[in-house]
Amino acid sequence: MEGEVVDPYVKVKIIGHPVDKQKYQTHSIHDNGKCVILKKKLNKLTKEKLNELKKFQHFLAGFNPQWNCKFTLEVELPELALIYLIVKDQNSTGVDRTLGSWAQPFTSLAQGKQHKWCIAKN
Repeated sequence: MEGEVVDPYVKVKIIGHPVDKQKYQTHSIHDNGKCVILKKKLNKLTKEKLNELKKFQHFLAGFNPQWNCKFTLEVELPELALIYLIVKDQNSTGVDRTLGSWAQPFTSLAQGKQHKWCIAKN
């Protein structure tokens, strides 16, 4: 819905030879990881100040969720495998909406923390 803060989660899939077919799903991040402390401070503001800040609501909501989870995927034929990430919005009233996706050959992965841009459907 318009103006709604998403509750994102990530599906991780290994695509390739049937022996390597695997899936993993993270938990969802409620309200995209909105800062609780900031929310409490906003509740103490006057209506005028709050209305003034509403135009920055998308910024205040925080658009950098972190799942901080670990999982292991064992791949026997890495030269045939792709890792495929799908970011979805958990929706309690219907089908979960796809927010973006990303894929890369398994053999091209590097160790360490990485940031990947997802391709949106729109």
